[in-house]
Amino acid sequence: MNIEIRGSVLLVIALVGGALVYGAYRLGGHNALVAPLTSPSEATSALPISVWTNASTSPLRAVSSGADESFAVGERGAILRRSNGDVAWTTVPPTTDRTLYAVAQRGKDVLAAGDGVIVERDGDHWKLASDVPGLHGAVYSWMGPIVVGDRGAVGVEGPSGWRWETSGTQANLRSVCAGLTETIAVGQAGVVLRWAGGWKQDPSVTSEDLESVACDDSRAVAVGANGIVIVRENNAWRTIATSGARLYGVAATFGMRSWLAVGERGALVRSLGTEPTIMKNDLFGAAEGPQGELLVGAGGLFVHNLSSPAANGNN
Repeated sequence: MNIEIRGSVLLVIALVGGALVYGAYRLGGHNALVAPLTSPSEATSALPISVWTNASTSPLRAVSSGADESFAVGERGAILRRSNGDVAWTTVPPTTDRTLYAVAQRGKDVLAAGDGVIVERDGDHWKLASDVPGLHGAVYSWMGPIVVGDRGAVGVEGPSGWRWETSGTQANLRSVCAGLTETIAVGQAGVVLRWAGGWKQDPSVTSEDLESVACDDSRAVAVGANGIVIVRENNAWRTIATSGARLYGVAATFGMRSWLAVGERGALVRSLGTEPTIMKNDLFGAAEGPQGELLVGAGGLFVHNLSSPAANGNN
C-alpha cells in the first residue's frame, strides 16, 4: 500500500486482488480524515467513497460503454471487452496491429477507428477496412456510422460501404459526436463542423486544438489544448475555461446533465470543477456507463466504483 498527502488530499493506492485501487480523501485540520473525496464541492462524511480500480495496465486510447457491454481500444489493435455486470475484461483477438484511437457502440454493433484502419463488429463477426485516412473519431449517428480524421476526412458508411464526404476543411479532425438529429466534429485550430444538409463550419470561439466532443441535440461540450473547454447552448458556442492541462477526452451523462474531461498527467475536470489528480500518466478517453465511469490512458484502464457508507451498513 502507498499513502501520500497532496495538499489537503490523502491518496491511498493499494493492490487488491491483483488490481490497483485508488482512493482519495479530504483532510481536515492537523491532517484529520474528514471525508471521502468525490468532487471538489463534496466534503461531508455522508458522501460516497470514491475508488478508481486499475483494471488493465495495457496502454489504451479510447473507451465506450453501452447497455450490455463496454469496450476499450488502443495500441497494436488492442480491443478489450467487458459484459456489464462482470468485473473481468477479456481481450478480443486482434484484427490489426495498428493503433486504434476511437471506439463507438450501437446495440451489438461496435465501430473502432485508428491509424489507417476501421474495425467493425457486426453481430459476432469482426471485419477490417484498411487503406483509409488516419482516423481519430468514430460515432453511430442517424446518418449511419461516421469516422473522422486527418486533413478533414469524414467517412460515412452506407449499404455499399464507406463513402468519403467533402468536409470543407483541411484541418485534422479529432473527434465526432451525434444526437438524434445533430452531428458535430471538432479538430485542429478550434475547427467545429456541424451537419446541416452538408458539413458547415461553426463560427470559431477558439484557436486552440480541440481533441474531443460530446453532444446531444441541444447541447455540446468540446475540450482540447491548454485546458480549453467550450460549450454549445441555445445554438451558440462559448468558452468556459482557457487554461490548464491539455484535455484529450470528454464524456457526458445522458441528457448532458454533467460531463467529465481527462488529459495530461491524469487531469480530471468535471462540469462541477477540477478533481485532484490521482493517476500520474496521461489519460486519453472517458465513458459514462450503466456501472459508472471508465477512463483509459497510458497507464491502462480505470473503473470508477462508488460505495456509500449507507450501502456498506456504516450509517
